[in-house]
Amino acid sequence: MQLFNESNLKIAVFICLIAIVGLLSLSFLALYSFDKYGDIQEELDSFQAQYISQQTLLLRSLVDLQVQYIDTHRQQIEQNQRHVLQTRILEAKAIANNLLRANAVRYNKQRIKKIILDTLRPIRFNNGRGYYFIYDADERLVLYPPAPEKEGLYISQAFPEVQSAPHPILQFAEKKDSRFVRYDWLDPATRKVGPKISYLTKLPKLNWVIGSGIYLDELVDQAQHQVIGDLKQGAHKESTDYFFVYQVNDIHGGDTFAKILVHPARPESENQHLLDEYTDIHGRPFRKAFLQDIRKQGDALISYWYPQKGQTTPQKKLSYFKLYPKWNWIVARGVYLDDMEELLTAKKELFIQEIKKKTLLFSFLFCVFFLLVTGVAFMLTKTISGLIEGYKEIQARQNDKLRQVNKNLQKQATTDRLTGIANRRHFNQQLTKEFYRTKRYGSNLSLILFDIDNVKQGDDILAPLKGDQVLRPLARLVACNTRKSDLVVRWGRVKFALLLSETDQDQARQIAEKLRRKISDYTFSIQKQITCSFGVTQYQLTDQSGDFINRCDQALYDAKKAGRNVVCSR
Repeated sequence: MQLFNESNLKIAVFICLIAIVGLLSLSFLALYSFDKYGDIQEELDSFQAQYISQQTLLLRSLVDLQVQYIDTHRQQIEQNQRHVLQTRILEAKAIANNLLRANAVRYNKQRIKKIILDTLRPIRFNNGRGYYFIYDADERLVLYPPAPEKEGLYISQAFPEVQSAPHPILQFAEKKDSRFVRYDWLDPATRKVGPKISYLTKLPKLNWVIGSGIYLDELVDQAQHQVIGDLKQGAHKESTDYFFVYQVNDIHGGDTFAKILVHPARPESENQHLLDEYTDIHGRPFRKAFLQDIRKQGDALISYWYPQKGQTTPQKKLSYFKLYPKWNWIVARGVYLDDMEELLTAKKELFIQEIKKKTLLFSFLFCVFFLLVTGVAFMLTKTISGLIEGYKEIQARQNDKLRQVNKNLQKQATTDRLTGIANRRHFNQQLTKEFYRTKRYGSNLSLILFDIDNVKQGDDILAPLKGDQVLRPLARLVACNTRKSDLVVRWGRVKFALLLSETDQDQARQIAEKLRRKISDYTFSIQKQITCSFGVTQYQLTDQSGDFINRCDQALYDAKKAGRNVVCSR
């Protein structure tokens, strides 16, 4: 019987093709199955390596960002303190120059120096740790509030324990007028010699150098305290991902090689010392391992077993450690690998199902894998986004604090601390503006100078004239009886100024007379009548600032000669 003929040829070819395709498919599936079973462990190892690589990259990025934040914060605090020191010294220099000018006619130079020293001596800042010191061209201490008994001594006699030849603070006298100096100095509070940074400036008319400084240990303590607080505040209570920080005592190890500064998972362990011989449940001394890598390259990536936050059973963990040498800190962050183990188990099951379900299941497993990867990527992206937002919030808070500090410094620079009104520095700035406006528009400008009558050095009335009893109520009384556009200024110890724009001399004299009556009729808490003498003048186009002020001062002197509690003009 003929196997193939015209009637069954088509069917046979169809059957053969089907059989060939079937056999090929079965062969492919068989080969695929055997090969796939052999590749399962390789695929799992590859997936594990990829997962660990991603986690490592994330940990490195987060720790590097944290270290950058620490370094930036350290630099900001030092920069802010430098600015504060410079501002304080410039204020002191202005006070000294103003006292020198204000008393040049009445007192000799020695008397003026004493007035300046008495004014600067009680001033404190930086939580009471900051003060002004002064030495003269002969390197004798003129002002040193922490130890007044050393005043009058040569610096080399007063501080023999910190001298070097020559000391940086003494080299300043041969250099420019103002600059920052870094040196070692004795801390009066701790009685220890430590690094210090000071801002110095010269007072040529007095042949003095005035300065103030801050110990670098204080700056470090401020920065470290704030960083530790931020790390503790930023740690989520339920999260297993957190930063932990060690203070390194001995980079080579030992029983107390480090102290725990921040550890959200074990807050009770903070401030405790670490032993480098400590091992995990598998007997691995992982602390020795990361110390060895840090000594070689400054960072380390270590896997070990450690309990999760709120648990006692150790879990496998991967942590990245990085040394911040400026503070001798180790900053670290870890991630637990239990998620990876769960993913590996699920992937193995998917591989087995993939072999059993043949070709149709390939598509399904591909979709599942795609969804898993998409989900992991989504979670990682979400985590990174949340961290970045957290850093933005921290930066915003730091910027707000910096703006507030600048605002406070600006207010301190232009306001008299005792009375709350403008100071001489602010007056000089406004006077320049008013001169320009008056010359340009031809408007009027007048000045009133007045001071409290019968106040002399050594009088019993001097003590009550401080603070709330006279000076502050007097300033408030004048401010309440003048226009908002008028500038009320504390000119000296008991002397005030009033700069009046758009006001001629007659109008200014009326204002002065009004204020004279208000002050004379006002009852002060010292139970003694307070009166003031007033000098008035009007700006002339040929005036310089010195002419304008001196003419008004002469008018005030006329008022004193006329019997006090009167208004005189020039």
